[in-house]
Amino acid sequence: IYAFRANYSKAAVYYDSSLKISRQLKDYISMSSCMINLGGVYTSLNQPDKALHYLEEGEAICRQEGYIQDLPWVLNSKGEAYIALNRPDKAREALQEALNIAKKTNNETSLVLAHASLGSLALQQSSPKEALTHLLEAERRLDPNNPYQSVVGIRSEIGKAYFQLEQYNEAEQQLKLALKEAQRQDIKDYLVKVYKTLVAIYKATGRYEEALYYHQQLTQLNDSIFNRERIKEVNELEVRYRTAEKDKQLLQERSNLRTKEAKLREQKFWITGITLISLFMATLLILLYRNMHHRRKVILREEEMKQLQAMIEGEEKERSRISRELHDGIGGLLASVKMSLSAVNKAYPDFEGREQLQHIAQMLGETTAEVRRTAHNLLPDVLTKYNLEKALNIYCDDINATNHLQVTVQCHGIEGKLNKATELMCYRMVQELIQNIIKHAHATTASVQIMLIEDTLGIIVEDNGHGFQSTEAQVTGIGLDNLRFRVKALQGNMEILSQEGKGTTVHILFNVTQLEQGTW
Repeated sequence: IYAFRANYSKAAVYYDSSLKISRQLKDYISMSSCMINLGGVYTSLNQPDKALHYLEEGEAICRQEGYIQDLPWVLNSKGEAYIALNRPDKAREALQEALNIAKKTNNETSLVLAHASLGSLALQQSSPKEALTHLLEAERRLDPNNPYQSVVGIRSEIGKAYFQLEQYNEAEQQLKLALKEAQRQDIKDYLVKVYKTLVAIYKATGRYEEALYYHQQLTQLNDSIFNRERIKEVNELEVRYRTAEKDKQLLQERSNLRTKEAKLREQKFWITGITLISLFMATLLILLYRNMHHRRKVILREEEMKQLQAMIEGEEKERSRISRELHDGIGGLLASVKMSLSAVNKAYPDFEGREQLQHIAQMLGETTAEVRRTAHNLLPDVLTKYNLEKALNIYCDDINATNHLQVTVQCHGIEGKLNKATELMCYRMVQELIQNIIKHAHATTASVQIMLIEDTLGIIVEDNGHGFQSTEAQVTGIGLDNLRFRVKALQGNMEILSQEGKGTTVHILFNVTQLEQGTW
């Protein structure tokens, strides 16, 4: 989904996560698919070298495992990466092999991709006739219902090929069709390409008013109204348009214009000087304002972190106090009562209520154990002895021992990567979510996953409880509200997904670098 929406950075994170899981499972089909997708994403992110790393590994798997249907796909992606690296020979070699295999397997999607990429390569090498042959074949085979095939991209390239052949009418016709479809789908990358080629066509044919119009559209699309080079081009087009309209008048007035050139140069000198000074002052004021605004944001952020630190420290102190009172006070009293009951049993062996006293003693023992478990959870000194994964396993084992809820823990990539403050934060958040499941979800199983992928720390807690309607997602208790506040204050993101009768999933994401630079 993120790749189709051109959000390539997020797409790369999820493809990478999927690739790691596929490697663990030794699922070669999924591994090759993830590598091909990562290659395409990194090519789109203008990192073709990194793309080739994944594509070559994916190609090796396809050849080794005999995945003949995926091989044209990976070869086509390699060709695109080589085109981006301006290595036409390597690109042609990969694309031609992709085309040959696609023909043998009668793979229509791969045929379209291979012909389209070979057409783009030919355009890069200024061979418009060869490009047109491939591009028209790709257009002929297009399936409008296949999301992997872009009619906009192919028609845009066809228009460019006609332009290089100086067949301007055919080029304009194809580009107008591509423009209409690109505007309908709001595909900004292709809109830029179409606008650029249309501007070039109209400049070449002397239709400066239309060239000016599409150049202005391009300028607005790129949000570069203050780009000097673009402004220069717009001014040049405007001058050419007006010159073409007033050519006869300029010829008659040329002698008069010569006498005014000196005054105009002087005026331009002063106007330019004043304009530059004004721009300098405006830029200086903007920079000062942005600097002050940034400093205010930093100060507010520091105040928020101090407040959060004070709140967390207060909570931990209160947990510690309650834990000691439970363990030393109530726990001790319960132990004394149990000892007194045992003394009564020994003193009155013939007492008729002896079995009841034994039952009461058993209940007191269970209550004492529960109080100690609660005290232990309130003060997780286990984190000082073990890492986060071991501490969570100990905590979940205690819950599993009750036979009411079975919890599994999976941690990936966090060993030795998190400081103790971050581990405590994760422990508390998981603890809060598990207690929420126990109280409200009526679940029999739950899972906890903690993953560190590059700078992204993810916490996922799922259960198979009764769930709730999506409209209930905002109806939360104090625990979840407090958790949301902490996540937001730490610049994280929390999302709750639930469906009635199908359980609940909670996703929490942090940037671990920002998280560990904060004050705790």
